[in-house]
Amino acid sequence: MLCLKEAIQEAMKNLPTIYMYTGQDGAEHPEDSNLKDIHHLAETIQKICNLNVNLDNVHQDLSNQQAVEVVEIVEKELLSHPATKPVWRDAVITDPNEIRLKDENQLFEELNNLAQEVLKKYPHIGTSIEEVIMKSLFMWHGCLNIDKQCRLKDVHGVEPQNRLAVHDFLVGQSSSNPWIRKGFSSARLFRQTPDPTQSKDYNWIPSGSPYWE
Repeated sequence: MLCLKEAIQEAMKNLPTIYMYTGQDGAEHPEDSNLKDIHHLAETIQKICNLNVNLDNVHQDLSNQQAVEVVEIVEKELLSHPATKPVWRDAVITDPNEIRLKDENQLFEELNNLAQEVLKKYPHIGTSIEEVIMKSLFMWHGCLNIDKQCRLKDVHGVEPQNRLAVHDFLVGQSSSNPWIRKGFSSARLFRQTPDPTQSKDYNWIPSGSPYWE
């Protein structure tokens, strides 16, 4: 658990750059910082805690639906609670649900809760709290990054502009990280609507993409 605290500290000291874009309302808005920060946090945990994403093939034992259940646990335990003691690390980020506004103690508690909930469902996913967290965050990264590219518009009314670039970036990551690939290939099951074509567009995704696995 000590390396988890060290990893959180390190990740919060070296956060990725967040860029601005113009919304449908004409105002400037920051891009979704969680899409960058969760991957950054997972990579930092992997590095600080000396974990290997390719050490086993447990990811092959998880169905796509089970991977989505893990992603939903990340959403529930890490992204559904606002910052209780906001830390203003970035002037452009003001949403209290963004993880870069949370203090290290809150992040530690929420990540630990996340791991406990995942282990209740899938005890074989990892042998340490840090390993479970890392794998869960990588799956979230693979799932949410492609899912948000499939949405017709984002929360500020803008159609995704870099769909293929994001897709190809995830394909590259998936070639060396099976947990990102598992999240990526599970994304079509994430929060389906009765008629998904009304809110999401899948037609642009190449036929040989890991998305269709």
